[in-house]
Amino acid sequence: MDLWPSQTLAAKRVIDESDSLVVALPTSSGKTRIAELCILKCLAGKRRVIYVTPLRALSAQVEGTLGRCFKPLGFTVTSVYGASGIGASDVDTMRSADIVVATPEKLDFAIRQDPDAIADVGLIVLDEGHMIGLSEREIRYEILVQRLLRRADADKRRIVCLSAIFTEGAAFDAFTQWIRSDNDGNAIQSNWRPTRQIPATLRWTDSRGWLEYRVAGEKVFIPRFIEEASPKRPRRNPFPQNQAELVVAAIERFSDDGHSVLLYCPLRSSVETAAETFLKMESYGYAKSHLRTEAAIEIKRALSIGEEWLGISHVAIRALRLGIAVHHGQLPRPFLSELEDLLKRQVLSVAISSPTLAQGVDLSFGVLIFKSLWRSGELIKAKEFANVIGRVGRAFVDIDGIYVLPVLELAPGREANRLDEFHRLIRHAKSRELESGLYLLISICLSRLKRKLDLEDNALSDYVLNQQQAIDTMAEGSDENAEQMEIILAELDAGILALVDNLECDDSQIASKLDEALNNSLWKRRLAIKELEERRNQIAMLHGRALHIWKRTNVAQRKGFYSASIGTESGLQIVANRSELESLLESATKAIRTGAVEQLSDDCCKLAKTLFQFYPFQPSMPADWDESTWTAILDAWIKGAALHRVTNSAGIAFVQEAIIYRLVWAIESVRLVLNNLAENTKDGLVINDDRTFVAICLTYGVPKMSAARMLECGMESRLLAVRIAKELNLNFTKRDELIDWLIQYKETEPLTFSEEERTAWQRFVDRNEYSFDLWLHRNDVYEVRLGSGIEVELGKSIRIIPNENGSAELYTPDFEWLGRTKSNVTAERSLIGTTIEQGRVIAKTFGPPKRSKGTSASHNK
Repeated sequence: MDLWPSQTLAAKRVIDESDSLVVALPTSSGKTRIAELCILKCLAGKRRVIYVTPLRALSAQVEGTLGRCFKPLGFTVTSVYGASGIGASDVDTMRSADIVVATPEKLDFAIRQDPDAIADVGLIVLDEGHMIGLSEREIRYEILVQRLLRRADADKRRIVCLSAIFTEGAAFDAFTQWIRSDNDGNAIQSNWRPTRQIPATLRWTDSRGWLEYRVAGEKVFIPRFIEEASPKRPRRNPFPQNQAELVVAAIERFSDDGHSVLLYCPLRSSVETAAETFLKMESYGYAKSHLRTEAAIEIKRALSIGEEWLGISHVAIRALRLGIAVHHGQLPRPFLSELEDLLKRQVLSVAISSPTLAQGVDLSFGVLIFKSLWRSGELIKAKEFANVIGRVGRAFVDIDGIYVLPVLELAPGREANRLDEFHRLIRHAKSRELESGLYLLISICLSRLKRKLDLEDNALSDYVLNQQQAIDTMAEGSDENAEQMEIILAELDAGILALVDNLECDDSQIASKLDEALNNSLWKRRLAIKELEERRNQIAMLHGRALHIWKRTNVAQRKGFYSASIGTESGLQIVANRSELESLLESATKAIRTGAVEQLSDDCCKLAKTLFQFYPFQPSMPADWDESTWTAILDAWIKGAALHRVTNSAGIAFVQEAIIYRLVWAIESVRLVLNNLAENTKDGLVINDDRTFVAICLTYGVPKMSAARMLECGMESRLLAVRIAKELNLNFTKRDELIDWLIQYKETEPLTFSEEERTAWQRFVDRNEYSFDLWLHRNDVYEVRLGSGIEVELGKSIRIIPNENGSAELYTPDFEWLGRTKSNVTAERSLIGTTIEQGRVIAKTFGPPKRSKGTSASHNK
């Protein structure tokens, strides 16, 4: 295994499993390889691994990468990153698989239901570990890590934190010591990248595009990088005419030079606008199709999935037919996953994206073009800018990665302003302040209280310690300040409930229990450098809030709120509506069992009407929607109908954000709270609770559990899953029952399928077979002929590098030529051999078994 310069220091520290690592390397500099080495060391010690990724899309990608690496070695690799809470099958997966890829929410839910689910886990990898900050997910992530570090068995578990955007300084040092639990040792940092990153500007002046960039400190110009094109009928103006058209011209020019291109749009709504502009310019002849002839077959699957969700006329589908990937958060996740796969395999080389692709998925491009640097009237943050430009430059493909800002401004001074903003972001991108999200949350809360009540610092601590009921009233109402205060208090409450180990303690103990839970936390480390008054106020706010929670709730309620990962107010709303919610949940569960689709839809709509009123379940939706609009979408979704027939992109976004995420979370919260109130648990796990069916069916948009299990196990067509379940009257509810049913159709089909359905069915069948052969140890002995006058001591290691003639060249470890083999070498990559006697070398390998030509891969079950 050859290591890059950025990996050598980390590789030396892989062996010591007591050495938790913070690895700060630029994007595409080999962080994943370090994680793989740590995983291998952990598995060799017969301990399991959990790999935490911040996004579902990245989880799917990591699962594939680790599967290709470790499944052939005989290890199980699986993932839990669905939208619903945590079902019994997910807990089983978290307890049993050798390598589990999970989002933070899934890991959090699992250990809330069963703390012992990770008892035999020896390694937790935190990918994108810089995800610490003020957002809801960042705060919850920080608290999850603190809980992992405070566990009684934490000293038996290694944590490896990977990130591309850390900045040296006191905040980073505090973060490192937090992850390392104050053990001696430093973070692993390197600025080495396999490619250079070059900022560039593309200015339109005197009817030409002037490209300017710096290499090794020197300015380089290409005065006519883009030439003005004459008008083409029916158009009367030359091309380009404005900023949007200059962006299209830039895509064409860089693509013509052989680069893969990402157009980055800070505003999600501008992604489809940019795609429409490209399609329009293509119709005029100023742009061309970027779909290679051989790639037309490769995109069929993505087209099929996309058309099922969006219809054939959606801009993302029309762009895909021209080889352009249109990617943003309002498009359906199954379609986006297909696009990401096509981009990773370089079937597609041009993408137009919002931050969902540019910041999350591990993809790199040769050229990054900024459509704009602004979002909603504000310049994008340096943190976002740094993350995006990290995608520039593909290892082993590009020597340089270029990120460029096109500028076509007619108003005086506007061009200079745009260029100044670009260069300012470049400077600021080199610094990334890392701050505890819990600290920031409390700071904002205290600032709001201080302004509203006109309190001095020395009076604030006493107020927040004793007047939490009055503070609650500030979160009442529909104005923006009240709504923001509601969110702040809800997240603070959820954090307190997550941190305190003993929810049965009485209110006289809660302050000390909370202090104990936050001992050595990132919050405490960052607070230690603040002024005394600020420290006092933050501690008083936490103590006062915790005491307020304990006085408002009983033990069963707190356990329910904790299990559901919700705050006090939303939990008490569930308690207040207990009778109605329990009746609707029971009715919906019965409707799934009996196939009463209309009843199921009616129950789900009624549940949503109640639960959508409470934070954090309140969805965002267009201002012109009324209740009938979103209930029609929910009705079509739970019945398994085609969405593009009843809604548009906004409706698709509603399904993913409001139904699959918020409503599923809300219904799971109801179930968990009700179970705790009824004490229907044993050792923290719910006993035989069929009410999980409602959340599962809502997650996949189907009325039957059998269809949901098909989709859960890899069926790519929702409509086909619904059809099979309905026409065959399938009533199984568990994954293993699905596999038992599927065995009979290994060689046959259960229904008469169309061509597209048959393709989807066959992929589904193939996906549920084990297609990896276990690797074998093998010793191959080769006859060799050394060069004139060359001798090699017995037992010395040599490199064996196959050549085109079927033999192989022999080299020392530092690549001095020694000779070549007499016998054929069938390996496709370099080997390491050892001289065993004069004229003979043995190569010990570990890999897939050899097959004769025409032999297909066997399936190891």
